Formats: sequence, structure tokens, C-alpha cells
Amino acid sequence: MSFTGSAERLWKLTCNAPANVWASTVIYTGVVLLITAVWMAVLCWYFIFGLWLVPYRLIRRGQRKRRREDLRHREMLTMMHQMGQQQAPPGSHRMMPPGAY
Repeated sequence: MSFTGSAERLWKLTCNAPANVWASTVIYTGVVLLITAVWMAVLCWYFIFGLWLVPYRLIRRGQRKRRREDLRHREMLTMMHQMGQQQAPPGSHRMMPPGAY
């Protein structure tokens, strides 16, 4: 259901147009009118179902953003947790006196 696709499919009807000028004129005119009618149907389809899908698309966009933010937050917490659990390098505990913690 697109403008280009419907026009291409309908225009193929003119490939077998007869050599008679009047007959080919009627065929071309009919195809142009048919394309216009189909385009109006496609436009109505886009308006009706496109407007119905706007809230759905907004909700899904928010869900994707929240999922991405949750993943970043989880990665940051994991890195902070890993850095907090790293042990001090050997020999660094001798620099500070035992009661200086």
C-alpha cells in the first residue's frame, strides 16, 4: 500500500494498449483515473491507521528509551561495584599506618 507501488502496478495495464488511438486513449484515461482512485484509498488508509498508530509508536519509543537507560544504569552500577571490590595493589597498605583508615 504505497503511492509508487500502486501506480507502477496499475501502469502495467497500459503495456498491452491497442494501436487504435481512441482505444489507447480510453485505456490511458481509465488507468489514470484508477490510479487517482487508488491513491485516494491509500491516503485514507494512511490517515486512518497512521493516526491510530501514533500513540502506539510514542509508547514503544518511550519503552525503548527506558530500556536503554536501564541498561546504561546497570552497566554503571556494575563498573562501580567492580571498582569498589578491587583490592589495593600489593605494598600500598604499608604506606598508611594501621589506624589511619
